[in-house]
Amino acid sequence: MLSLSTLPNLPAECESPPVNLALELRQHGPSIVHFGNGSFFKAFLASFANDAITRQHVGWRDMSILAVNMHSDASVHSQQDGLYAVKEVGLSSTAADRVSIITSVIDCVCAKQDFQHVAKVLLSKQVHTVSLTITAPAYICNQELKDCASRVQRGCPPTTVWGFLFSALQERKRRGIPAFRILSCDNLPRNGSCAKDVLCAYSSLLDNNREMSDWIRGNVFAPNTAVDRIVFQPPAEKKGGGVYELGNGIHTSVEVLTEKYKLLVVEESCREGLYPFPFDGLPGVLVVDDASTFSEVKLRVMNGIHYALACWRLYEFMSTRAYEQRHACLGSVPDFVNRPLVAAGLRKMLFREVVPHLLEVKGLDVSLYARTVLERIGNPKMNDPIGRLLH
Repeated sequence: MLSLSTLPNLPAECESPPVNLALELRQHGPSIVHFGNGSFFKAFLASFANDAITRQHVGWRDMSILAVNMHSDASVHSQQDGLYAVKEVGLSSTAADRVSIITSVIDCVCAKQDFQHVAKVLLSKQVHTVSLTITAPAYICNQELKDCASRVQRGCPPTTVWGFLFSALQERKRRGIPAFRILSCDNLPRNGSCAKDVLCAYSSLLDNNREMSDWIRGNVFAPNTAVDRIVFQPPAEKKGGGVYELGNGIHTSVEVLTEKYKLLVVEESCREGLYPFPFDGLPGVLVVDDASTFSEVKLRVMNGIHYALACWRLYEFMSTRAYEQRHACLGSVPDFVNRPLVAAGLRKMLFREVVPHLLEVKGLDVSLYARTVLERIGNPKMNDPIGRLLH
């Protein structure tokens, strides 16, 4: 099984930071706490952190991550010392794939089972960033948030991400420890501002005089970001668990299938007392004044293509009078995109009706980005059903 002890024995085609760096990170302890230990996090933010460790980028020792799920068990990851494989597939059936072993996640826990440990780590002075991939519905002040506030007022542990963040920030304020940065990597507009708004809404449920809410607004930095990477669905026989052979008799129970392209666009500013943005300067990281411009580009290009594909294929499928109530019948995205007529139609739509009306993004060629998106969604190795675009 993949672990720190077997890391030196992996075949050469499996890329990984040296084992001594992985051990040094674990001795150092977590500097980043991440909520939402799902496939996108594994393929995106943890991968960026792994790149920094491999390159020994400035501040790489502060890239060690504690990954937290609110409810699901983390024992599989713990058995592998937090290690797992990310397989980046090439853009064609003949292009070489790349397998990387991610060492940046030094521990994985379930908040429900180990809330005291999570709360303790969040109070550590060396934790400079709390990152999130908790999906857009979590950014709503709903009944679950009110129930969590009620439980905390009765002396019970928090049951939501916002409850953990508020309790940690309140105690850090009391102890004179600077607030951590909140880095949302969820795919919604102005995600950093939304995170701060929900946190303040939760605070107002507990703090009638709004003192803590005002402190959060003035002291907690939550930059807006835009994220871009396609994470593929695993083959049907691997869903729900499986064993992935890495070579030399070593296997992993956790492998994430993704593309080689990844982009993190983040609004960042230098503030007194704020730990420098650790991912700045890494390939694929773009620091800008306004992330919403790229968000609009991605929405119009990527989401626009997805919407056009879903409508086009659904219309075609229904017109055959063979429509069934199963989206799987619609086929896969690459199979449809790579039809000559469909490919030509998408190019015409993009470069006549979309790209000319997009604003420029500093550091990004918008036309090149649009061409790249067409190549990416047409990747024949991508197992992405068109039916998923309809949800």
